[in-house]
Amino acid sequence: MNNNQQVMEWAPFTIKEDVSETELLEVSKALQTDFLQNLKGFVRRELLIEADRKYIDVVYWKNMDAARRAMDEAKKSPACFAYFSLMEEADNQQPNQGVFHYQIASSY
Repeated sequence: MNNNQQVMEWAPFTIKEDVSETELLEVSKALQTDFLQNLKGFVRRELLIEADRKYIDVVYWKNMDAARRAMDEAKKSPACFAYFSLMEEADNQQPNQGVFHYQIASSY
């Protein structure tokens, strides 16, 4: 795998029943400003709605090394802890659980 190629992170999740979309968006913005945008190799992020209470974070990284470093840093981040606390599936000690990384072969 070429570590110089951009990577897409696919992270589906379900918010807890007592979490509103407004709350999710507020905490998501804090995750962006307090954590992601400060990481070396971060490119961009999109938050997608799949269905009722189901969302997908799509994060783009400069390369696989940047994506892996972010997983390690997430274990220490209060912004990540706050975001993960809204999710049914989250585990602060295993932020890569249910997260998939794909190297981008080509963009059109």
